[in-house]
Amino acid sequence: MGAQPGLPGSQFQGEDALVRRIQDLERSVQQLAAANPFAPMGMKPIPGGVEIQGTLSLPAGIINNDALTSPLAPKTAHADVSDFVLATGANAEMVRATVAVPAGYSKALVMATASMGNRNTTAVVDDMYVDCRINGAVSGWSSQTSVNAGKTGFVSNTGTALLTGLSGSFYIAANASSGAASWASNTTAAINVDAIILFLR
Repeated sequence: MGAQPGLPGSQFQGEDALVRRIQDLERSVQQLAAANPFAPMGMKPIPGGVEIQGTLSLPAGIINNDALTSPLAPKTAHADVSDFVLATGANAEMVRATVAVPAGYSKALVMATASMGNRNTTAVVDDMYVDCRINGAVSGWSSQTSVNAGKTGFVSNTGTALLTGLSGSFYIAANASSGAASWASNTTAAINVDAIILFLR
């Protein structure tokens, strides 16, 4: 006989009601365990991390969506000149490649090469020198080669740099000189500067 209102024990639920309540609690627990509390934020827990769906917005000044989707920007640069006088003395700038810095980037990892071919127009063996300068700085010694009178020689030099605080543009240059005497302008004289640039935010 079930409990009746007004009688002792009537404030307690029957056995069937307790079983139903326990089953309801089990269902609620299962639903909570299966639910993704991060769903409203577009996040889904996965083994080893979190999967982000849609656009991620972070507090200003930390990182933006552009930095997440395009953290790097590759670029190349080249410049050349030919038929020039090669003067003796300190290496002088012969050719320059100017590189524009993309918007949103302030650093650049640069690897550049200066290369020169030239004919020794003097009457004796002489040297020619070349160096590669990244935004005015030389990373190491210039390269040198000796060339017999009337013969053609080739020389190259490589430079690397990590530039920071960039805006606007920077440059890569090839600087060169002869040893004992100036070499006259000739059609063999040619100098190049080439660079691989990886911009960083």
